[in-house]
Amino acid sequence: NDQWTAVTFAHDLAEKMKELIERKATFGTYHITNQGNCTWYEFAVEIIRYSGLQTRVIPITTQEYGSAVHRPTSSILKSSESLPPWQDALRRYLKEIGYEH
Repeated sequence: NDQWTAVTFAHDLAEKMKELIERKATFGTYHITNQGNCTWYEFAVEIIRYSGLQTRVIPITTQEYGSAVHRPTSSILKSSESLPPWQDALRRYLKEIGYEH
């Protein structure tokens, strides 16, 4: 519940990369993510909600999780290109794999 991220739907990323190639965009480094950000807890809650499941998600801190991997509390990239909001991308992904609510 204390790690923030910007999630990216691979389909949206691939479409944006195709667009950049087709318009012969300037060579360089691009950060491309869906709009918005969330904690991993918020992401999990939305997955459960959009899936229509009745699963309780309990927020925990990184310390409570006990991972040996040290991660920053914020891994949010500022996107160079505009993609739809992550919530929309998540709904489309879940529908694609058959978890439409």
